[in-house]
Amino acid sequence: MISEFINSETFKVSIVIIFKIIVCVILVGSIGYNREKKGMVVGIRTHVMVGLVGLLIQITSLEYYRINGGDNDVFRLDGQYISGIGFLGAGTILKDKRSVKGLTTAASICLVAIIGLAVGSGIYLASILVTLVAYAFLNDIFRIKNLITISRNSHAHIEVRISENISVTVEAIKDMIRNVGGDIVSIEMQKRSKGEGVRLRFKINLDDELDISDILTDIMCINEVEKVDLIEH
Repeated sequence: MISEFINSETFKVSIVIIFKIIVCVILVGSIGYNREKKGMVVGIRTHVMVGLVGLLIQITSLEYYRINGGDNDVFRLDGQYISGIGFLGAGTILKDKRSVKGLTTAASICLVAIIGLAVGSGIYLASILVTLVAYAFLNDIFRIKNLITISRNSHAHIEVRISENISVTVEAIKDMIRNVGGDIVSIEMQKRSKGEGVRLRFKINLDDELDISDILTDIMCINEVEKVDLIEH
């Protein structure tokens, strides 16, 4: 009885399905891990769920075709699924007056959806290779982002005068600059007279999309900041 079941078509199909689930979870989970490691709200769980939905859709389509035969369009569900994923990806995109954020995460969601469909179709090699390439670019292994930063970004020198609570205020300024997409190159500190705080000079890389006047305004709004100046070089 057991040997008959092992040799049956149902058992073989079940093994293939289990294998597909494992491969899908590993591939899409790695993409989700990268997004979660980068601090994105959409992380491993969401990416795995999206990938598994695509996987199940494709398995269902192929199994229905295998069992019922005929001229059924097994890719009809795929097309509807891909259209729906576009709305989920759009929900991860945030736009403010300075920049657009979440585009990479939206693209990764679309990617894991297609990976799920591909694994469900048994296209393992392409799925694995695409995942590896995507993971490499998400981690900037090829340093492409750094090359683009060098060619596109310009330096800005900002002088800030702080009265007291120096360490806390400095960290607040650094966090603010980084949160808006600025890259701090160096910080110089010069002590003023006793009781008058310090003067800091920040050298930062500014993306073309960032407005330096907005950064100066945000720094000025931080407590204990007396004055902010943009230094010409």
